[in-house]
Amino acid sequence: LSPADAVLEKIGGSGKEFWADGRNWPIPSDWPRWRETGGQIPDAAGRWRVEVRPGAAREDDCFLHLIQTSDQTVEKMVESQVSEAGDRIQVQFRVGPRTYTVGLNKTGEVGGRIRITEGGNVLVDRPLTREITPQAGLALVE
Repeated sequence: LSPADAVLEKIGGSGKEFWADGRNWPIPSDWPRWRETGGQIPDAAGRWRVEVRPGAAREDDCFLHLIQTSDQTVEKMVESQVSEAGDRIQVQFRVGPRTYTVGLNKTGEVGGRIRITEGGNVLVDRPLTREITPQAGLALVE
């Protein structure tokens, strides 16, 4: 969504699964998951990515992406609006009866604010957390 002149490029496919800096980087031979994959690069690793870069050279750029996940019954991306106010950039979108507004700091401290409304009622209006959520129980067990 930002910068407005962003150039998007699809990168990947056979021989470019881990393409960066002009070459395809191999998965290390001691990667612990080789056993599970039978020596094949799993579909969930590498394969494709979208690279986003500014359309023109500038000293500073603020990148804002809205990623929507869904099943295959969803035919198009949710509509969204981007705005900037001072040191913040914000995205607003609607899903069902709820409107979501997420504002993020463009400079300085990492932070922002989320606001969720439904039918004129404010359901959430608070700063984004700056705490790290405990990651216990999320790791794969080998």
